Amino acid sequence: MLLLIAGVIVFVEVRSGTDSCENRQAAIAHQLELLGATVAQRLTKDVTHVVRAGSISSGAHFLNYLAHFLNYLAHFLNYLAHFLNYLS
Repeated sequence: MLLLIAGVIVFVEVRSGTDSCENRQAAIAHQLELLGATVAQRLTKDVTHVVRAGSISSGAHFLNYLAHFLNYLAHFLNYLAHFLNYLS
């Protein structure tokens, strides 16, 4: 079986006004696992990708996502700098 996204750690957040929210979230997480991803139950520093559908639950959540994104961006830029330094 080809695992297209092996090594990816993903946090799935699906929000809606109905009870079907939990079922949709579980279905999305299951499909990601079939593709090789590890699904995290909480948004942590180890998460590499976020799958989100629905509205942002609060401003605090948005700021938390933004902080994580900026952290990953800083790591990526650091990695890129090392890679470019290695090439030269």
